[in-house]
Amino acid sequence: MSGWMVGLSVFGTQFSSIIFLAQPASAFATNWSALVMELIAPFAVLLVVRYFIPFYRKEGNISAYEHLGRKFGGWATVFAVTCYTLLQLARIAVIMYLVALALTPLTGWDERWVVIVTGLVVTAYTYMGGIESVIWTDSIQSIMLILGGVMCAIFIMFSMPEGPMQVFDIAVTQQKFGLGAMNIDFVETTFWVLVISGFFMKLDFFGIDQSCVQRYIVAKSEKEAKRSVWLAVWLGLFISALFCFIGTALFAFYHAQPELAGTAVPAALKSDSILPYFVATQMPAGTIGFLIAAIIAAAMSSIDSGLNSSATLFYTNIYKTYVSQGQEVSDKEAKLVLHGASLILGLIGIGVALAMMNIEGILFTWLKILGVLSGGTLGLFILSRVTETRKMAAMSGVALAVVLLAWITFSKNWTGSWEVYKCPLNTLMSTVVSSMTILFVGLAGSLLKRKRRRDSDLAEASA
Repeated sequence: MSGWMVGLSVFGTQFSSIIFLAQPASAFATNWSALVMELIAPFAVLLVVRYFIPFYRKEGNISAYEHLGRKFGGWATVFAVTCYTLLQLARIAVIMYLVALALTPLTGWDERWVVIVTGLVVTAYTYMGGIESVIWTDSIQSIMLILGGVMCAIFIMFSMPEGPMQVFDIAVTQQKFGLGAMNIDFVETTFWVLVISGFFMKLDFFGIDQSCVQRYIVAKSEKEAKRSVWLAVWLGLFISALFCFIGTALFAFYHAQPELAGTAVPAALKSDSILPYFVATQMPAGTIGFLIAAIIAAAMSSIDSGLNSSATLFYTNIYKTYVSQGQEVSDKEAKLVLHGASLILGLIGIGVALAMMNIEGILFTWLKILGVLSGGTLGLFILSRVTETRKMAAMSGVALAVVLLAWITFSKNWTGSWEVYKCPLNTLMSTVVSSMTILFVGLAGSLLKRKRRRDSDLAEASA
């Protein structure tokens, strides 16, 4: 498939409703700190284009994690597949929840029914169409997302009582264009926390995320695959800035006309639904329909990718290895397994979304989930590419990383005598800590092995 179509698909998978709804809410409430991770993305993609894509194209495996099993043993592949599947279920749940938040004020529909219907529809067409339908629909849905964002930004600017430039006057006065605190502090969500964690998260997404890897494989050539990832990165930077601007413009709109806010804006600020509230109360009826379609399209482009890639991993790395145990699998059986996995994962995603109702500050909640579930696999992948490491050293690194992740994640709630043992790091640093732990432990094991081999050689030479 062509690079531009694959790039649009990767872009749509990455952002979806998380950027359409959560990013304007974040910029409305604070500043443009959410943009920092997109500013650092091109630096991560330089590594992806140089080292990751050529490796995948040469390997030719549809699974991003199959080589981990050859390098470290089957446990490594199972670990990576498990982390990825849990991450996709969380992503699907967050996106369905955001769609429900958006459509409820626009349509009056019950949030739970929005989640159920959206989940069933996306599961159905992913079930029927496979990767080709996912890429085609993602490309169309990405265009819808971009057009919807541009429409919102233009409408808000020209709705200002003193004209479009009033948005900038108010935003500058209220310091809404900041990128976060610049002090060196890894406890709060500062600029430097976002830079460091963002680099690792983007390296994880573009470098080892199964939904991206299988797109690199189906691109016409390595050149087209590299072109696709650069298209996705630059589109991501543009659209992230656009939706940050929408959040800032909404702040300026209600700051200049507080009588239009009524009592709804504080609630919208807490529930990540400030943009849907504006659309429902201020925009013409014709544009509301288009934006509803754009919001749903943005959600579908990420949900279908998560279902398809997770089902692919289950079939290639779990079913073929541990169920069929290397025996030949017929096309009919393979199709049945892939369809069944997509259906089951879709239903679980709907259930998780229903359980996540009423979570506030969904953007940074999602980033914390991403940090916890992605770092271990990234560290294991880097370790597999940089050195010859013993299986036991890799396993020890993963075990220690899991312990540290649990400490970073759960110690935040410790009280009483346990409070002194709280982790001082921001949860967004999870990916960094786990990746570097696995890498350092693995490298230490490799160096120890070399030292023992050298000592043994010297002893034999002396004898």
